[in-house]
Amino acid sequence: MYEIISGLRPYNDVGHDENLTISICQGLRPTFNIKVPQLIKYLIDECLNANPSDRPTAEEIKSILCTWWGEIDDNMNNPSIQSELIRQIREAEKINNDNFSNLSTSGRASDSCINSSTSPIYISSRTHPEAFYVSRPLSFKNLPEPKNSDISYKRYTTKDSMEYCRINVENNNTGNNTFL
Repeated sequence: MYEIISGLRPYNDVGHDENLTISICQGLRPTFNIKVPQLIKYLIDECLNANPSDRPTAEEIKSILCTWWGEIDDNMNNPSIQSELIRQIREAEKINNDNFSNLSTSGRASDSCINSSTSPIYISSRTHPEAFYVSRPLSFKNLPEPKNSDISYKRYTTKDSMEYCRINVENNNTGNNTFL
């Protein structure tokens, strides 16, 4: 999800070595340099849970994404619909558009969005020479126990997202187009 939203591979600007591995075990997670709707951040956070058994299943993710897709497809162009997802998407789009517009008018915008690392929407498209995106054997001794990020988006859990999706699906099946 991170790669689709950001257009970059996670941790593209650092070497993929023991230090990164330890940092990930200690809770390092990819960060966004753009505004991303909280519900999407919550789902990403759940997918990166340090305990694999607490991560959503592929079927749960599919159900959530299909429900969100239907909600967006049906309601994004209707200003009277203000579900939580639609509200968050509109807010993120406004913030991102405003940030880009401000940088464009100041003459600081460029190809990969922004090339200044001081920009609020800086995107580094340069890949670190030691960033490898292929499977390879790694042997580390004494890795710390994996833990979740300290910067957590846990206001909603995947179960909450599933409940949100279930309610929307039930409402749509009864002909009621009211969303949370």
